[in-house]
Amino acid sequence: MKNHIKVGGKLLQTTKSYNQLKQKQKDKIAQWMYEETRKFHEQTGEFPTAKTDDAVIAAVYDHIEAADIWIPYGEIASRYQGKRAKICERIQKEDTLRKHPPDTVIFMNMCMVCRGNEVLALDKVNNTYTGTTFPGGHVETR
Repeated sequence: MKNHIKVGGKLLQTTKSYNQLKQKQKDKIAQWMYEETRKFHEQTGEFPTAKTDDAVIAAVYDHIEAADIWIPYGEIASRYQGKRAKICERIQKEDTLRKHPPDTVIFMNMCMVCRGNEVLALDKVNNTYTGTTFPGGHVETR
């Protein structure tokens, strides 16, 4: 009982570790860490650092208290500091994909037909392409 305190009629363990939480609680906390880091990044234009972590950790801890999850503040702070780099990396990748969405590309194949020193080439003249080229083609699905 030396590691317990009574708060609001509930007996709470003061030495509880993050690993003792239920998986659903851990998932919620991880989501809150991501959301608060994203908010911080959108508001400041920078990612949190060791010096600016407190704003994000305090916001996450507010969520934790509102959800009636008991875990010491220091546990959340150390967990966030360990995950911060990965969270920032994830946000950076998402922002990059938003700014530069993947393009659709078309791969074309050309073949060179030769006999000895003779090479077959086409002299194309039309609206889309004019010039000398090798015979080529494309495959259509039906």
